[in-house]
Amino acid sequence: MFRISTLAQWRKATQTHESFQKTLTDIENARTFIKAIQEGNLMEGYPGWSNTENTATSENSLAEALLQMRDHMKAMAEKEAQRTWITEGLAQFVDILRSHHTDIQQLYDQILASIIKYLKANQGGLFVVREDGMEKEVVVMANETKERTGQLQQQKGNSGNRLGRSNISLEMVACYAYNRKKFLTKTMSAGEGLVGQCFLEGDTIYMTEIPQNYVNISSGLGEATPRCILIVPLKLDDKVHGIIELASFSKFESYQIEFLEKLGESIASTIANATVTSMTQKLLDMSQQQAESLRAQEEELRQNLEEMEATQEEMLRRQAQVNDLLQRFDLAARTTTEGLWDMVVPVNLEFTDSTPFQWTDKFRHMLGYTNEHDFPNRLDSWSNLLHPDHKERTLAAFSAHLLDFSGQTPYDVEYQLKLHNGNFKWFRAVGNTLRDNNGRPLRIAGSLIDIQQSRELEGILSSVNRTMATIEFDRNGTILDANSSFLDLMGFSLEDIKGKHHSLFVDAIYRNSEAYAQFWKELTQGIPQIGEFARLTKNKNKVWLHASYTPVTDQGKVTKIIKFAQDVTHHKKASLDMQGQLQAIDKAFAVIEFTTNGEVLTANDNFLKLMEYDLTAILHKHHSLFVDKEQLDTHEYEQFWKKLRLGEAISGNFERVTRSGKKIWIKGSYSPVFDLDGQVYKVIKYAQLIHGADEE
Repeated sequence: MFRISTLAQWRKATQTHESFQKTLTDIENARTFIKAIQEGNLMEGYPGWSNTENTATSENSLAEALLQMRDHMKAMAEKEAQRTWITEGLAQFVDILRSHHTDIQQLYDQILASIIKYLKANQGGLFVVREDGMEKEVVVMANETKERTGQLQQQKGNSGNRLGRSNISLEMVACYAYNRKKFLTKTMSAGEGLVGQCFLEGDTIYMTEIPQNYVNISSGLGEATPRCILIVPLKLDDKVHGIIELASFSKFESYQIEFLEKLGESIASTIANATVTSMTQKLLDMSQQQAESLRAQEEELRQNLEEMEATQEEMLRRQAQVNDLLQRFDLAARTTTEGLWDMVVPVNLEFTDSTPFQWTDKFRHMLGYTNEHDFPNRLDSWSNLLHPDHKERTLAAFSAHLLDFSGQTPYDVEYQLKLHNGNFKWFRAVGNTLRDNNGRPLRIAGSLIDIQQSRELEGILSSVNRTMATIEFDRNGTILDANSSFLDLMGFSLEDIKGKHHSLFVDAIYRNSEAYAQFWKELTQGIPQIGEFARLTKNKNKVWLHASYTPVTDQGKVTKIIKFAQDVTHHKKASLDMQGQLQAIDKAFAVIEFTTNGEVLTANDNFLKLMEYDLTAILHKHHSLFVDKEQLDTHEYEQFWKKLRLGEAISGNFERVTRSGKKIWIKGSYSPVFDLDGQVYKVIKYAQLIHGADEE
């Protein structure tokens, strides 16, 4: 029975030990995993789990919670990356849509090639809606101007019917496959194939199950069969102006489809703009031709021209709306997401307090305002808040930027604005201007950036740079830069030390020591080094620096080290001299320290030997331990400590009692010590034994 009990206890102890070890292992694994996540490594696996096992079970709830946290952070990072991808893509295509406005075919090719490349598709086609009936109607309307006014009205009604029956087709204007432009021509009617179906329904079509011969038969995009087909309508104001069809061996993600749908609005605007321009040009050309042939029919020609002008004005109005939207989108994309503002530049280039200015709510909130009621959309809402010292130069910079028709003068200025609460705050304003072909400004837009903290930091750094000697090293100790205070202190010029190693400032013995190697090892590990350091000047004179070596990190890796230092050579020498004096006193005298109430704080070996005590026996005991009992209740002894507490030093010969009860005479000095407020906080006694003395 004894053996069985012992074995059971041994097994229980073993199980307890194993459980304890497992708990320690789990904690260490969790610590390692959390550190990796803190450093931004969201792909880190949980220690002890394979990549396929990184889903913890209920046996390890800590691992399960940490993995869930990591997965959540990964999902957030992926969503943010997708939003950034969409935003950058839209900004990129704005530049493309603006860059080829004079060559529409080149624009079509560039749009399609860029989309295929950005979405990593294999091939694609761009289709534009053609309304043949509308072009024929232009000719009919021009010919009808020859008829009488009554006949003209009747034929206009018939013209409307012909417009309703116009022949709508989808013409392939660009085709790319495998990074090469394909010179293919293809025209499809509305409702024909998936492209025609997409036009009629106005909705995106996404197919991932593609028949083997689909591309050859239906889309004509190439020989190889893709894994998926994406067809997106290019819509503006619910009207389809074109179709983009893409084929890829990889599936399109939902955010990619969303990006293409958003981009479709901008492309549709461009197509609509090109169509309106083309129609307008044709109308103008025909008008000139008819003017020559119908000169005799002046009255009918006048009526026809008025109708054509009305049509042209409507087209130009719509074109202006489209251009306005493109301009605002373009300017907003090229500026920051801070407090945005924009203005249509007056034709006469004259600005008044009431000149219309558009301020976003974000702009208003940065200044402490709420909406348009307390911060109206006009110039003086902003200009009246400029700091008096900054107003003139800020408005001058704004005017210089607008009036430089070469576009070479930037608008990038820093100034203070008065907030709604009356305080002033630093901001930075950046603007870009849309100009016509002659450089004349049409619209300006920009952003307001809060730089108050950076301004305060610049002030702090400037103050530090004026009062501290600073020097910068790379992580290997190579000198990168130094300020004038450091160079003056050490007697070097920047050319003398730049590119050289820190060891230039230390002697050979320390340079080759393990301590120096450990010093730089800890710095590269991100551990600051603070203290007093002996360093050599250019003339090999030793100086003492009170310095802080501070590692600068980027994503957890030390990239450089900044040293802030002050010359403490004089104080160091004085301190060493004082230490020498104190050591000499400690060797020559018996020294003991008391609180202002007479309790022992410490004593040196000379005192302990003289009084026959060890330190533990007298620590925190009262001075009366060393005084004859007959003196304790005397008025003189009471006054003795009262004078010391008031800061009065007392010197003389004193009778004292050792631990063995022997009475001795010492020559002593009780010196009060004062704190920074001038208050006595302790008393130090220096004493020597008087040989042969028998009285004070």
